[in-house]
Amino acid sequence: MTLLASDLNGRPIQAARPGSTHVLSITAASTALGAPVDQDTRVVRCVATTDCHLAIAPMPSADTGAVLLPAFTPEYFAVEGGADSLAVIRIAEDGFLYVTEME
Repeated sequence: MTLLASDLNGRPIQAARPGSTHVLSITAASTALGAPVDQDTRVVRCVATTDCHLAIAPMPSADTGAVLLPAFTPEYFAVEGGADSLAVIRIAEDGFLYVTEME
């Protein structure tokens, strides 16, 4: 169980340490992580270099019905560690998706 970080007065603050980062190519075809996120991961931070759609599931396939992730807009998503993976597909241009597992 992860404990929240504390400020100088001992009050809990929402903070997480960046862990492993995965880079996925964003293309016209759905691209997924090769394996699920780490067993202990509960949150991922996603940043894309182009507008795209993102799917999170045990065996995801991204399509236009998946979550819209605008370019250069960091988003945090809850995941089930050891089970969930991510998949991405472009809207118009190729790019990259950076997925950081938060500890």
